[in-house]
Amino acid sequence: MTYDTTGAGRGANTRQHKDPAPGWAVRTTAGLRRPLRPAPRLPAPDDVIRHRLEVFTETTSPLIDYYRDRGILAEVDGDQPPDSITADIQARLPDG
Repeated sequence: MTYDTTGAGRGANTRQHKDPAPGWAVRTTAGLRRPLRPAPRLPAPDDVIRHRLEVFTETTSPLIDYYRDRGILAEVDGDQPPDSITADIQARLPDG
């Protein structure tokens, strides 16, 4: 396979290179390989998920009551299609 090492498109400065690994592109001008697509994320271990839930409970969850007590919390059912969620949010926003 031929890769252009100049960035100028087809021309005299192309070289033959071994095919890159699947999902990789070769940038020979800098000698770098970079992923064409991100690697798939592995599921988080149970202790990581547990920690994230603890942090949410301690830091974010109290804000729900704070805003609810002040009458400025707009609750929307997130278990519906995106367009319906958007419509619900817009219906709860003050006109202006």
